[in-house]
Amino acid sequence: MNMNHRENIIMMMSGDEIGIRGIPFKLLILDIDGVMTSGGKYYDNDSNVVMKKFNDRDFTAIKRFKMAGVDVCFLSGDACVNESMAKSRNVDFYLSKTWVEGSNKEEFLPQFESHYNVGVRDIAYVGDDFYDVGIMNKVGFAYCPKNSPRCVKDISIVLDVNAGNGVVMTLFDMVTE
Repeated sequence: MNMNHRENIIMMMSGDEIGIRGIPFKLLILDIDGVMTSGGKYYDNDSNVVMKKFNDRDFTAIKRFKMAGVDVCFLSGDACVNESMAKSRNVDFYLSKTWVEGSNKEEFLPQFESHYNVGVRDIAYVGDDFYDVGIMNKVGFAYCPKNSPRCVKDISIVLDVNAGNGVVMTLFDMVTE
C-alpha cells in the first residue's frame, strides 16, 4: 500500500496497522538501568540512590508502542527511582531482586504470560547485563544496547545505540521501518 508522508504520520499517531507493518511482539519488557539510563547513578552521603538520567525519547517510544497495541512493562532489580518513575509514566513495574535471593528474571515469565495474555514467543525483552541473560534466552525477541557485554550481545539483536541514548526509540524505529 502506497501512502504519502502525511498519511503515514497519521497512521503512526493513531496506532492503526502498526502491528501489521512490523512490530513482531505483543509485550515489551524493559530493564531500566543500563538500557533507559547509562547505568550511572547519583548517590547521597548515606549511599542512597537519589538520581538517574533518562532519555525522554524512550518515553515517547513507550507511548507509541502502547498506541500500537503493545503492552510495556519494566523489570528491574533496583526500585530506587525506577519504581516511582514507572508509576508516574503509567507503566507496570516488577522488582526482580531481593538482597537474599539475587536476581532471576526468567521466573517472572509465567506471570507475564498470564497477566498480559501472551505466549513466551510474543515477548520482547531489552536488557544489558549478565542478570538479563536467563530471560533473554527464553523470550521470542531479545535486544540490547551496543555497549552491552559480550555475554548479552551473543544472544541478542544489538541495537545501534548506547545505553541511555534512546534505546527504546531505536527499537521502535527498527521494528516499524
